[in-house]
Amino acid sequence: MGSEINFLKQENARLMAKITRLEIENTDVKAKYDKAMNEIMKLRAELKSKIENSIVDQLDNTSEISSKSKIQFSYTSKQKKLGDKETDAFLNESGNSLDYPEYCICFS
Repeated sequence: MGSEINFLKQENARLMAKITRLEIENTDVKAKYDKAMNEIMKLRAELKSKIENSIVDQLDNTSEISSKSKIQFSYTSKQKKLGDKETDAFLNESGNSLDYPEYCICFS
């Protein structure tokens, strides 16, 4: 009975030491996570800024182009052949539809 109690005390001490190591490791992981998330937020902000600047530049360029030319947006739908319709039906049944309209931006 005494040896069993000693064994359980040793096992308890071993497990308590392991818990302490895991808590320290968890703290380190949380610190690395926080650092990574801060970097991600910084990169997202930079990317957002670059995208916004790019959009502004594109709008400026579009304004220049549209003052010089007329922009036309068109939508085309092609008449499909029977074989294409059969292929589309098969793809629709399998959940892999390829039925996409075609869009075109034309400058004149």
